[in-house]
Amino acid sequence: DMVGEGLASVLELLCPIDTNNFKSGHSIRTTIDHLGCFVICRELKHLTIIGPRSSAQSLHHTLLTAIKSAF
Repeated sequence: DMVGEGLASVLELLCPIDTNNFKSGHSIRTTIDHLGCFVICRELKHLTIIGPRSSAQSLHHTLLTAIKSAF
């Protein structure tokens, strides 16, 4: 889960999600760093990203890199 301000800018670095139309309660299947993932918008400041367990470490690294780049 990712919680906080500015998550739209992080998502824009990670995947092709239209953040202007991504509202609370929406979910989408997309790719993040060549991995098939689901992104669930719990609230505007709370996202859940579900990816393959076998690639969890790689996905975590990708998320941290995007967060550092966005801020």
